[in-house]
Amino acid sequence: MMRKRKLTSIWRSRLIFLLPIVFIGLCVGSLVVYAAMTLQEQKENQFQVGNVETKIEEVFTKPTTIKPTVAVPKEVKIKNTGTIKQFVRVMIQPEIVSSITSGSNKLILSSKIGEEVGLDITGDWVSGNDGYYYYTKAVEPTKETAVLFNEVTLKGGLDRFYTGGTFQIVLKVEAIHCHGSKADGTGAFQEAWWQGKKPTAAPLTTINTALMSAVEE
Repeated sequence: MMRKRKLTSIWRSRLIFLLPIVFIGLCVGSLVVYAAMTLQEQKENQFQVGNVETKIEEVFTKPTTIKPTVAVPKEVKIKNTGTIKQFVRVMIQPEIVSSITSGSNKLILSSKIGEEVGLDITGDWVSGNDGYYYYTKAVEPTKETAVLFNEVTLKGGLDRFYTGGTFQIVLKVEAIHCHGSKADGTGAFQEAWWQGKKPTAAPLTTINTALMSAVEE
């Protein structure tokens, strides 16, 4: 039977990019990115019994300018800083705020992954189509996941509302221990992430199969 201990940790990282954008009419002339950039990490809603902890690792060399459709190198991994194996999923939340305001209100612009924002998600990470990207292997203590993404790209043809805007990517990382029962087809990750239900449709069924193969009795 699956152990009933619930071990989870959640990290949130905020990657902030300043985007002065030069337009000629509705055509982007050039896009200055990372004129300033900050990386902030904070633990949020952390519940611990034992030692399940993660840390966001990044490799980044700050460029001075970038043109639309030109990728900015930004390598992101998740490190297991705890003492037991864990499964990991990440929510990636891009946000672009226009420099044009409506009264005292900020104007939030569309920044969907695969549309305005491009990320080269690597093969060991799978989108669950539920807002999360799942790492399909157990992460050993002191080890890192494979790269989540290597670069960030903004599409061309962004309209005038993006001029001088601010772009940020928030990474919310959740980790859970690998306990479960292969005989019953149950894992602690199902309880923590899917309200104890086994998925019935792809891609979550594919993710469930991969994680169940790595559970520990």
